[in-house]
Order: sequence, then structure tokens, then C-alpha cells
Amino acid sequence: MTKNFRITAFLLSAVLFSVLPAVPAAAQAKPAVAFVGVSNAGGDPRYDYLSGILLGIVSFDLSSEVVLVDRRNLESVISEQELSLTGIAADGAAASKIGKLLNADWILTGDFVALGTEVLFTLTLVDVATSRASVFRDRGSDENVAHRAAEQLVLKLTGRTVKFSDAAARRSILSMRDETPGSIALFSPIIDAEIHVDGEFTGYTTGDAKKPFEIAGLRPGKHRVRVHISREFGVLKLPEITFSDWDVEVDIQGGKRVTLRDETRHFSEQLWRVIELANVDLKAPFTDIEGLRLTREIGYVDRGGIKVPVLIELTSMNTVTGLRLELTLKVGGETKAAKLDCPPEAGRLERAATLAAGNVSVELKLYCEGDLKRWRVTLDAIRTDVSMDEWKK
Repeated sequence: MTKNFRITAFLLSAVLFSVLPAVPAAAQAKPAVAFVGVSNAGGDPRYDYLSGILLGIVSFDLSSEVVLVDRRNLESVISEQELSLTGIAADGAAASKIGKLLNADWILTGDFVALGTEVLFTLTLVDVATSRASVFRDRGSDENVAHRAAEQLVLKLTGRTVKFSDAAARRSILSMRDETPGSIALFSPIIDAEIHVDGEFTGYTTGDAKKPFEIAGLRPGKHRVRVHISREFGVLKLPEITFSDWDVEVDIQGGKRVTLRDETRHFSEQLWRVIELANVDLKAPFTDIEGLRLTREIGYVDRGGIKVPVLIELTSMNTVTGLRLELTLKVGGETKAAKLDCPPEAGRLERAATLAAGNVSVELKLYCEGDLKRWRVTLDAIRTDVSMDEWKK
């Protein structure tokens, strides 16, 4: 071989080497990518469902071009490191750390913002070795917004130009959520109260607390449910009673059934629950009067917001004149007492006594039920600072 030929061959090989493209490392081995997830950067919870859709589309596109880290391993490592998706996306060092733990070459995160009828979709790719980030962004109204971003990503990772988008795929990505109508099961103890949904009359409550009124065919999203009642009904919020319709906002998911319990109660019923402090019914055979004894500590909050302690004691004993009951009522620092006597072999009769101390009144009644050979005692304690008659006036 002549000297001139060797020089020519060397120069030719140098020229060829300079013009031939470098073979990317991705051609030798597929890059390993940990796709952390897609977050709703817009913050509107109505579009949270898009996170899963966009994650699925991009993951499917990438699956044939790169090695995707198993999501179970990914979630486990993120949980152990106590990191969030937004934290990883904003912190290149954190992303690099996660990538090294997963033996991944790249960390990928995504986010989106819903803009009217369109979506702004962003993919952020972090190089685990350098912590440097590359951003790929696209905007559109259909699923191609995710496909086009994935195309840019593959070009960066492998140097290859691929085609994932499809001009025929024109369905709005914002309409991909489950639009199957949902329903509400409304349980209410009120009879024939009007039910309104989003301001429109829907029907009447059943009055059976165990049988719901079914409201079907509701579009997914937020709805307002209102139970309209007369002024004899109210929503009780101790220590006050307010009179208004029961009103609640509920979020309906596609194809889901929501259960609601109406908190409305009849005013008289609820007011009596506030007034009544004790209702006792005792029975004991003639031969054993111990069952007619009781000690009851009762506390209530008065109309001034002060807690009032109440103690009721009832004792029973046999005397030469028959049965004796002794009743003691203590309200705050005030004490009152009363006695009831019933002669032996009395047949069927009734004795009664009333005590009042502070804002509490107690009525005691003794019955001799000769045919049943037993004593019966009833005791009712009420507050006198709250009155049904006061309301009627």
C-alpha cells in the first residue's frame, strides 16, 4: 500500500465519522423511566378525574419505547420517603434521589390546568444523574394533548420520532369522566315535607325514618337539597332552636348513590326533650320495696348558659302505717323534700306529691296495684325556665 493511499483512506474515514450521526445510548438499551404521576395544578376538584386519564394515556404511549418502573415499587418508595407528587416535581434533588432508589435513569411528572374547553398539559423530565429538568408542554381539547407531549418526550429520551396522536381522536378530554347519573336516598322522620333539589320541587318525605325517598337521574356534580317545612318544625342546635328549612349541598359521583339523613325535627317534640329532665317508672312487689329507690344526678344548661346541677333522691321504707316514700330535690344550693304514705292492704289507690326548687319541678305519683300485688311509682322532672306555653304566646 502506497503512502498516498494510506493518507487518503485515513482522511475518508475521518470525513465519514464526522458526518454519520452518533448512535444514541437509547438505541443500545431502553432508558428506565419512573412516571410518578399527574397532578391537577389548576386545583378545581371537578377535574381531578383527568389525572388518571392523562397518566394512563402517556404510560401506554411510553410502554413500547422505554422501560417504565413498576408503579407498586414507585408508590412504596415515595411513601417511605414521605414525599408528595408536587414535592418531587418541584425539587430536582428529590426527584434524583427517588430515581436512584428505583434504579431509574429519569423521573417523569405531569400536571394539567383546565382552561375552559381546553387542557394545558405539562410533562417534566428530570435526569437522575444531573438533576436537570426538561419540560414538554401541549394544549388542546382532546386526548391528543397527551399523545403530542409523549411524542416530544420519546424524541428526547431515544432520539426517535414517533407518532402517537391521531387526527380522528377528536373527543373532548374534559368529557371523559363518568357522566352516568347518580342518585340520593333521603331518610327523613318528617311526614310530607316538600323536597327541593336545585330549587325544583321533587316530592314529599315519607315520614318513615327507615324508608328513604329516592331521587334518581342526577348528573354528576354538586347539588342542593332542601326540605321545606312549616314553622312548627326546626333544626335543633342546643342550647337554641332555629327555624329554617334543612338545606345541604351534596356532591354526586357518576353512577353512585348518596345517603342523606334529614336533621329536621318537630318543634314540640324537640322542645319537650329540652324541658324534660327525667321520666322514671318503677315497679316493685309488695314484699320487696327496694325497687322503689333511686338516685339521679341531672345537669342542664340554663338560658343564661350556666350549668345547673340537679340531684333527685327517692327512698322507700315500711312503717307501722304502711309504705312511705321520701323524695328529696336539690337544685344548686336549694333543697326541697316531700313524703308519701300509703296504708297496707289499701287496694287500688293513688297518691301524688310535687316539689319545686330553682327552675326544676318534680311530680311524684304512687300507685297501689292490688290486683298485681305490686307498687308502682312514676317520677317526672322538668325545667320551668323553658315553656311550651311561652312559645304559643
